[in-house]
Amino acid sequence: MFLRYLFYAFLAYLGFRLIFDLIIPIVTTTRKIKKQFAQAREQMEQQHQQYQQQHQQHQQQSNPQGKHENVTDGIGDYIEFEEIKKDK
Repeated sequence: MFLRYLFYAFLAYLGFRLIFDLIIPIVTTTRKIKKQFAQAREQMEQQHQQYQQQHQQHQQQSNPQGKHENVTDGIGDYIEFEEIKKDK
């Protein structure tokens, strides 16, 4: 009878250790990481919005009349050519 209570006490101790040494730290760490990822995502979105606003302001300053020129933004030069047929 005493061994039965001792066994239950040992199981309760193991359950207590499992909860407070393993499960709770995992849960708190997971919450911290999720919060950090959310903050990083918000910061990236804010930077993206600022970049878009700066880009729009730059376009408005370079084109004050509202004319939109066809600019390739440094993608490369397009060279148009015609084929020349050789007579034999």
